[in-house]
Amino acid sequence: MVKVAIIMPVYNGGEYLDTSIQSVLNQSYRDFQLICVNDSSTDNSLEILDKYASIDNRVVYFTKENAGPGLALNYGIENSQSDYLCFLDQDDKYAPDYLEKMVAAIEKTSLDMCMCNAYFWQNDDSLEMIYKDLKFGIVPTDTVKKKKRFSERNYPQWTKIIKRSFWEKNKISFPDFSNKAHDVPVHYELIAMCEKVGSVRDCIYFHRVHDEQISHDINDSYYYSVSAKNIFDWLNIIDLNYFQREKKLKFFKYLIRLSARSAKNIRVFDELFAIIDNYYSFYDLQSLKRYIAKQKKKFMKVKHLLLEKVNLANVGKNTYCAKQPFIASPKTTIGKFVSIGENVRIGHGEHPLGYLSTSPYFYYDNLGWKLLNTKSHNEFWNYAPVCIGNDVWIGDNVIIKNGVKIGDGAVVGLGAVVTKDVPPYAVVAGVPAKVIKYRFSDEIISELLELEWWNLEEDVIRQIPYDNIEKAIEFIKCKGIKHST
Repeated sequence: MVKVAIIMPVYNGGEYLDTSIQSVLNQSYRDFQLICVNDSSTDNSLEILDKYASIDNRVVYFTKENAGPGLALNYGIENSQSDYLCFLDQDDKYAPDYLEKMVAAIEKTSLDMCMCNAYFWQNDDSLEMIYKDLKFGIVPTDTVKKKKRFSERNYPQWTKIIKRSFWEKNKISFPDFSNKAHDVPVHYELIAMCEKVGSVRDCIYFHRVHDEQISHDINDSYYYSVSAKNIFDWLNIIDLNYFQREKKLKFFKYLIRLSARSAKNIRVFDELFAIIDNYYSFYDLQSLKRYIAKQKKKFMKVKHLLLEKVNLANVGKNTYCAKQPFIASPKTTIGKFVSIGENVRIGHGEHPLGYLSTSPYFYYDNLGWKLLNTKSHNEFWNYAPVCIGNDVWIGDNVIIKNGVKIGDGAVVGLGAVVTKDVPPYAVVAGVPAKVIKYRFSDEIISELLELEWWNLEEDVIRQIPYDNIEKAIEFIKCKGIKHST
């Protein structure tokens, strides 16, 4: 097994491959393997890869169906064996001592990961240091404050050497949601997981800047890519044993604040908010919207936290939501195949009727007053969770009270105010919401609740004759109830 596996995704990179591969073969450190993943190139990339593989057995290549650089990187990692992982873009190059310095740094103090400085590079006469404030050092990343040092900007995968055992233990992988900035969420996941990170100040990587990119600010593009949704995609899967809940939420709020601070024009703010607007797991989306609106006018750095409190909703697969959701109730659960209309409010802020005053100045510490009774404050903010079942349809402008449970298959009509639990497969409407009818007979409802079709494997669900309830039930019974795990 080699010491270092270098993973390089390749797609129509024939113009630059000779330079990038030669920079690897010219390394002063020799114990490596270059894993090239040809993502179904249509130019001469495959011929170049074959040429180098035939003259140096440290160069290995695979060809796979085109699916973007993220999945190509995952494929290369899965098909390599090494102590450490490094990365190289097809149009970039290493300095001759890249591996030597990176391996020495990560092994000297048993780091989980080490990052290096790099040049923007158009040609050998046009070099610009990317990270002017990067200093050499070893940093334990056991607190949010220390993690911030490496999260104030994105460090792409090509700046990193990573211990494979750490990568595999934490089940890290590149996402397939985009061909652009696929490394952004991975960087923040790595920072969140790492116990010890190091940096090499030397510029030992050359990141090629093409003519059309000369005026492009790489930091803006990376910051913009750190959308709320992408951050939540990895925050929601991190095992709390690795990163304590309160630290995770603080780190999340910091990242969102950082992302908003970097947006330098109204268009970027609008696009950023559009992503946030369609995601569920925020405590007070309207406060966030007001905050961003204020920043549109100022274009200045963030002065306050975006979110005073972050409540993660547990959302099932194949669920979608239209614009302007508001989820105030903590630990809200939303099942599978749920359809949520526009301007739906799930849970809400409450005011204490038994206090001297109902004003939030007495129990909300974000308005400038020092709280006299934090216990009372904590008890007041402990809302009862909302539970929304599977296959539920919630119309536009619906309000759901804290603590309400909406059963599987239920329908909540336009503008309803739901103050009590909704039975499975009931159709409710009005203010307050009342049962108008049930979607099916008691017998069919009982069968559907027993079958739990939403938990079946998706390939089975797609075959169900959904437009005929009797045939659908019979089909599920014939297939046997084999729920997905």
